[in-house]
Amino acid sequence: MDKQGQTSFIPKRPESGSLVSRPKRARSMGLINIIAGFLLVAALLFYGGSWFYRGVLADEINRPCQVSDLADEDRVQRCGLRATVEREQQNLPQNTILLLQRLDHKFKIADDLLGDHLNILPVFAMLEELTLPSIYYDRFDYGAKGLSLSGQAASYEDIAIQTRIFSEDIGRIESFIFSDLNSNDAGRVTFRLTMILDQALASYHQSLVVEPPPPPTPPADTDETEPLEPLESSDEPLDEEPLATSTDSTL
Repeated sequence: MDKQGQTSFIPKRPESGSLVSRPKRARSMGLINIIAGFLLVAALLFYGGSWFYRGVLADEINRPCQVSDLADEDRVQRCGLRATVEREQQNLPQNTILLLQRLDHKFKIADDLLGDHLNILPVFAMLEELTLPSIYYDRFDYGAKGLSLSGQAASYEDIAIQTRIFSEDIGRIESFIFSDLNSNDAGRVTFRLTMILDQALASYHQSLVVEPPPPPTPPADTDETEPLEPLESSDEPLDEEPLATSTDSTL
């Protein structure tokens, strides 16, 4: 049987396939290496610059005092930051510094005491201003949680009116609630009232702040000056009476 006439059904691998794919892979790997090398060089430069800058700052802080090689009258001391602070601290009077520190400490204590001090007079003035004449209070308690009151009203309608009055005063009263409403033997309504007020209302420090008076308003010009009417001139001649002369003479 002739071997040349035999055919094979197994596909043969093209010889040029490997040669086509290898340059593309090598080209992509080369681009990645270039980018990686660029990033490495940039990182090394950044690290070296930061290290150099750190050394410059350390020298500026820890450098001892040095005298320049000039004449005695023109000598200049070049010191680092730490040496400059130590030299200036030695030149300052220590007794004055201690006195100022004690004075500052006293001022802080006085400011804290003034900030914690309460002034209840504005609270009483507010209750006197807003409370109806038919309602009175028999217990008053002011603390960190707010204002707690108990009292009596003439009727439930007065409680409703008082609720509306308190709700309209938004600047001084943040919140309030009436509770334990009961009718006693005398026909009056007992209640408990809890209020949360603005902290500036009872602050003694705030009461010392004097608001400047408003600028005076210029008086309004109510008097309008009317223009004078011109006098009418007449063409008629005036009748002038002759002056009476006396010819009689007394000797």
